[in-house]
Amino acid sequence: MKTNLRSHLPVLHLLGNAHLDPVWLWDKWEGLAEAVATVRTVVNLMHERPELTFIRGESLIYETVEKRDPVTFAKLKALVRAGRWDVVGGNFLQPDMNLPAARTLAKNFIEGQAYFRRAFGKTVRAGWSADCFGHSAGLPDLLNAAGLRYYAFGRPAAPGGPCGLPESPIFWWHGPAGGRVLAHRTTGHWYGCERDEISLRLDQTLTRMLAPGAPRHTAVFYGLGNHGGGPTRRHLDDIAAWATAHPEVRVVHSGLHRFFRDTEREITAGRLRVPDFTGELNPTLRGVYSAAAKIKFAFRRAEAATERAARAVTGSTHACARRPAPLPESLWRGVVFNAFHDILPGTCIESAMEQQLDELRGLCHQAHEIEGNALVDWGGALRPTVPPAPAADLPGAVPFLVWNPLDRPWRGLVELEAGLDYRPLFTVAHPDLRVLDGRGKPSPFQSIPQAHNFMPHLTWRRRVLCRLSLPAKSATIVSLGWVPGHKPPAPLLKQPAHSSNAHTIANGYFRLSAQLGSSGLNVSTMSKGHSKTWLRGLTLRTVEDPWGPWGAHYDEPGGVALNTARGDWRIVSSVVEESGPLRASLRVRMNNGLSTAEFVFRLEAERRAVDVEARIFWADENARLKLVFPVGARKAAFEVPGAVVERGACGEMPGGRWLRTSESRRPLGLATNALYDYDLHEGAVQATILRSSRYTQSEAPGKVPAPRGPVIDRGEYCFRLAFTDDTGRILEFADELEFPVGVQPVTAHS
Repeated sequence: MKTNLRSHLPVLHLLGNAHLDPVWLWDKWEGLAEAVATVRTVVNLMHERPELTFIRGESLIYETVEKRDPVTFAKLKALVRAGRWDVVGGNFLQPDMNLPAARTLAKNFIEGQAYFRRAFGKTVRAGWSADCFGHSAGLPDLLNAAGLRYYAFGRPAAPGGPCGLPESPIFWWHGPAGGRVLAHRTTGHWYGCERDEISLRLDQTLTRMLAPGAPRHTAVFYGLGNHGGGPTRRHLDDIAAWATAHPEVRVVHSGLHRFFRDTEREITAGRLRVPDFTGELNPTLRGVYSAAAKIKFAFRRAEAATERAARAVTGSTHACARRPAPLPESLWRGVVFNAFHDILPGTCIESAMEQQLDELRGLCHQAHEIEGNALVDWGGALRPTVPPAPAADLPGAVPFLVWNPLDRPWRGLVELEAGLDYRPLFTVAHPDLRVLDGRGKPSPFQSIPQAHNFMPHLTWRRRVLCRLSLPAKSATIVSLGWVPGHKPPAPLLKQPAHSSNAHTIANGYFRLSAQLGSSGLNVSTMSKGHSKTWLRGLTLRTVEDPWGPWGAHYDEPGGVALNTARGDWRIVSSVVEESGPLRASLRVRMNNGLSTAEFVFRLEAERRAVDVEARIFWADENARLKLVFPVGARKAAFEVPGAVVERGACGEMPGGRWLRTSESRRPLGLATNALYDYDLHEGAVQATILRSSRYTQSEAPGKVPAPRGPVIDRGEYCFRLAFTDDTGRILEFADELEFPVGVQPVTAHS
């Protein structure tokens, strides 16, 4: 029997590829045009050079080629069948892996795998993310759920770091729910190469391959590829010459699936031992966690609005006894597209970002239309009724559908606002209002200021708060109307919300006080009528941040933790707007230079949380704005896609909808509907709200002339948050911020 004398040699797997960002230093129309050109070029070269193999992910690229160039697509399919073109990735696009919700990442892979099964009759097993900026700890579970068992990535490239990335480029990566993938980190180089460097790269790789304990199989990604491109004739000629000169190694033109399968066989046979790793693959390019708030805030709204529309449709069709209709494909595809790793992180040019902002606003509009129509149908199915008008020539009450989109029962306050008549009530200064709950019973309520400023001295519309309870995913009908002589029942509250003076509000759990001229609010916890300082100086901090959207590219000194303060924020006004008993609110305005902030702090009766509406007008440059909670925390747990991770003080790091502190005598739970960037500094929990860098600024400060062009995030930004000392309930509060109970006027059936 003849033995292959080269079978025992180390194997160098050449993986030709061409990374292409559909949006980056160009918009998506240029990006997708280049995608077609790149695929056509590579297909033609593969017919010319039969040794060449190629890997390509991202179903959107394939779809675009199939639509715009069906002849090339037919040739591509033949190369796939021949085993030379390796379909990888399994996703729609290469998304950011830290910032989208887990369901959005899951949709990305669901969309991609469905296309690959339809177009090629196969499920992709090897994930590929050349360029995204770090990875959530929950990703192995999401990859497994999508049918993937292998995962190759480019960032972070260096081992170690605060999360302890293994030295070995091959390792088993475990998720918190038990998922596992065989992961590969590119080593010593990026995913592509220059025209003339392939021989040098192979020399460097050979040195690592021949080191003691090195894996037998080594992958080398090559090809021009930061705006399409791919392998070239020169690459292939240089590779052939190098392989001839190095008989001590087998050089094979390979695919990502083949590389992983051969490596896994070595592990199974006991010839290769690889470490296990559990946790996140972070940090890298820390600036992207908070750059371009305008795209991040819009994305979070579109992401939540799309899911909310889906829940409204499901509830409505169930109430109407119809089969639920799926959301338009364009909605989820739009959300998934904007999760791309140069859109959501805020690292693309201004014109491209504006296009994507337009798309996100359109997605929100489309989702709101779907939700509104679904709720109209739902309201019709409930056949809402209102009592007869209280007297001749007087209008009846206005009915509202109130629905709970949450997966759990909900109890809390809802706001109702309606016209009391078709014209102002010129002679009625204090109208008698009646709120009827879902059972048609009079409900206690609290009058609050209207949403408008039109002729405020006239009685026309009124706005009230009332308390409701709703089962999970349910809806009810309530009404608001003018009923002369009606006396509403008084609310039965053990701990009403109230105002103590012009600058202080309280409920049974918290007391908030804003002193003019001070640098922040004081928040105390309440127990048996006694208060204890909890947050002394809840404040804003502007810190120096001269880095571009990516932040420090290599964690340079001064780019990891940014805490050099620029001036002081001061409280310049505060006023009590609502004084209870159901809710008390305090409007606080702060200034620092030309930047201003306005917060409305709200305390509900019998709710252990402080709810906040924030409005920031940001005018700074080369700076970032942080919201600072001084609680003496050494560690905190953060929600990330598919997982929860605990961190200490390790600089700017990504987070999701909520965090909770640990090892603190003053526990803090914080939930937001917009923010993604957090750090711990001198015991304080800090959430970055905004950064003000210039579009696509890449260089470190002082190395090149000052960057030109507009600052990304000047202007006005609004978001909401909630914080509490009851950290066990923070997930509940985060859900309520993402999917608040909805109120919509409907038409009375009779």
